[in-house]
Amino acid sequence: MRRSEITFKCLDCYKETCNDIDHFNVYDYVWLKAVPGSVGHLCLRCLRVRLRRNLDMTDFNLEWEVNEHINPQLLEKINEMS
Repeated sequence: MRRSEITFKCLDCYKETCNDIDHFNVYDYVWLKAVPGSVGHLCLRCLRVRLRRNLDMTDFNLEWEVNEHINPQLLEKINEMS
């Protein structure tokens, strides 16, 4: 597969997850609750739906640069989505 053919689409809604908002990393124990096989990508909204709960700041290691955009306001917006 050529690099140009690689995609990072959400497993559930097929939205591209390599954008600013949906490029994130949660702790392994959170991810494995949502994706037991551990393979694939989810957008924040679908992660919340799979977990059947609101996302929380403690789900993300904020020392990781990939999570620098995660903040309470963003999670509030995601958590309000249906």
